[in-house]
Amino acid sequence: MNLKLKSLGQIVFLVGLAVPHACSQMCTPPPVEMISWWTGDGTTLDYFGRNDGLTTFPVAYAPGEVADAFSFSGSQAVQVLRSPSLEPTQVTVDAWVNAPASPGVDRYVVSKGGLGDLESSYALYTGAAQGLEFYVFDGTVVTRSPDAGTGVWDGNWHHVAGTYDGTAVRLFVDGKEVGTGTPATTPIAYGLTGAIVTNDLFIGDYNPFCTSCQPHAFEGAIDEVEIFERPLSQADIARIFAAGKAGKCLPVRLEIEPSAHGIWVWDFERSVRVALLGSPAFNAADIIQSTLRLFPASGRGGQAAARRCHLEDVNGDGIPDLVCHFHVAGNDNGATVIVTGQVSVPGGQRTFFGAGSIKLE
Repeated sequence: MNLKLKSLGQIVFLVGLAVPHACSQMCTPPPVEMISWWTGDGTTLDYFGRNDGLTTFPVAYAPGEVADAFSFSGSQAVQVLRSPSLEPTQVTVDAWVNAPASPGVDRYVVSKGGLGDLESSYALYTGAAQGLEFYVFDGTVVTRSPDAGTGVWDGNWHHVAGTYDGTAVRLFVDGKEVGTGTPATTPIAYGLTGAIVTNDLFIGDYNPFCTSCQPHAFEGAIDEVEIFERPLSQADIARIFAAGKAGKCLPVRLEIEPSAHGIWVWDFERSVRVALLGSPAFNAADIIQSTLRLFPASGRGGQAAARRCHLEDVNGDGIPDLVCHFHVAGNDNGATVIVTGQVSVPGGQRTFFGAGSIKLE
């Protein structure tokens, strides 16, 4: 989706006021500098970036922490082809994980690259002790975080995040840091070379193409996998954990439609027409229209419910968009507004938001 997210705390506060949730929790904004986000909601598509997962090793789905999740039985994986965007100098990898017992020795939640049966550039895995660790590889030396232990594999959902900021490798479980990090200053090695090598990213395995490697496939469920090009702070990670089943709010693109004269439409009912743009990973036809609300980003003024909606390909990309009418006040001219609502996805419903400006004729 390639959206830049900045200072969304106020937006999410307003989203919480406008959209009722089935649970008591409220979605949290995606932290800034996200690269990719694989929701696991019945798809391997990258919701945020352009690093879509392949179905080379078809994956199953099951109820997750947030809607649906990837379900692995030891023979599936999500493959993401090599991309420079997935090779940052500083990195965070986070996900929700669930298994009734430890998946075993050196079983991978996420791996970026693989050199023979040795190491990835960065990875979340169970390690030799069958617990949970995050590591980075500089081409020679592997630096591992403290181990979370096998208690994380208890049949419940746990949020896990590994970070590297150029000074230490850290692991967080359920919003809290495990230990104090392992010092490291060397760069992460990308573009691994060797007789048996991959530089792709995998969810649920190490390198499924390595037939001579020991088993590394994960058994259990993995949800909401994300990669960031910075080390998330403990506060960032704690917010994701605290959101729980409400998850992260889905950012969507919207257009307040221009007329043929290039100005924004204000029809005789004092309403604007807003197009909520669909994407391969966001089906506008599944928006629950009764949940749609429009309100000023300033927080001043009331909410407006959607009046009339229809599907239309507004931007000519072959993907249906949902076009709705919202009543606005005359003094909303030039104001930034937010549109929120909920969308049905496999396994449940998720809250989304988009922002745009009103210019009245």
